Amino acid sequence: MKTKQITNRWGFTIVACVFLLTMMSGCAEGPDASGDPQGFLAGLTHGLLAVVTLIIKVFVPDIMVYSMNNSGWWYDLGFMIGVGSFVATVKS
Repeated sequence: MKTKQITNRWGFTIVACVFLLTMMSGCAEGPDASGDPQGFLAGLTHGLLAVVTLIIKVFVPDIMVYSMNNSGWWYDLGFMIGVGSFVATVKS
């Protein structure tokens, strides 16, 4: 009985991780077609997803880790906060 619960828990965890990675990959930075520069929130999102985006980039070379069409300092601040938050979460 206990083995079945552990197996179900691992199965759910794997399915949840695959689902989350699939959903987050939609936020990965691709070639920028719009003329609007990316701002703070886009930088924060890209920073949080930087590791996932880097892994995806191995298989899909068109994905970019960092947006070249950005608003400057605000995008950089959001990106650094996102990367720092991800690192702090993984480290703890």
